Amino acid sequence: MGRFNLLAVWLFLLPVWGVAAEHPDSLFSKGNRLYAAGDYQGAAAVYETLVNDGYVEVAVFYNLGNAHFKLNNLASSILYYEKARKLDPSDPDIQKNLAFVNLGITDRIQPLPEFFIDSWWRGLLFSASLTTWSAIALVCWGVAFGLLIVYLYAWKPRLKRTAFYSGAATAGLALLLLVVAYSQHRMLVDDDSAIVFSSQATVRSAPSESEKTLFVIHEGTKVSIIEQHAEWLRVALPNGHEGWIQSEAVKRI
Repeated sequence: MGRFNLLAVWLFLLPVWGVAAEHPDSLFSKGNRLYAAGDYQGAAAVYETLVNDGYVEVAVFYNLGNAHFKLNNLASSILYYEKARKLDPSDPDIQKNLAFVNLGITDRIQPLPEFFIDSWWRGLLFSASLTTWSAIALVCWGVAFGLLIVYLYAWKPRLKRTAFYSGAATAGLALLLLVVAYSQHRMLVDDDSAIVFSSQATVRSAPSESEKTLFVIHEGTKVSIIEQHAEWLRVALPNGHEGWIQSEAVKRI
């Protein structure tokens, strides 16, 4: 009887293991095939299965954004493009698609002008991905270590001087790249933003339905979350306007 129960459990688990073996590459390929065949709804469902299972990948978010755009779900498309950009802010395809989808939303909000040094620094930080900056920094550390070895064992004074100064410069560059990588990481981690999913959302002066209406924003608009109070979020727009909105009206990036 014990052997029969063991066999029953084995047969019961076989389909589960079969589904688990499908993650994540086969599901991603399945989603790509459905997308190529024009079944955007099916493709979106497959990609969302991966997301719901905890797979955090640029390609999954990017393709999910594409699928929702084809389905004319602009808010969802923007949400997943933003998620992809958060993982790889230097990808030009993500930036281009996100800019294009934002042309279709109701609110066209002009951001506040940025000080040129802040703009330059942000441009530098996001000119490459976190992985790229970290990889280049590690290579520089390796080169600096190699030059240190040359300095310690070289017997020609000119070679020792060249190795010393080159190694010091390379180590300094590695430190700078690590600062850039860390700064990008902190900026992305500290960025608590969301996308409006309601067709229109009322922004109020305080976290209550009875408070004064400041303005109305629409589906697809990106907001920065400043604080939360119960079921309300205090948000800011790129133009500096702030107010309180119900948390159910948005989805966090």
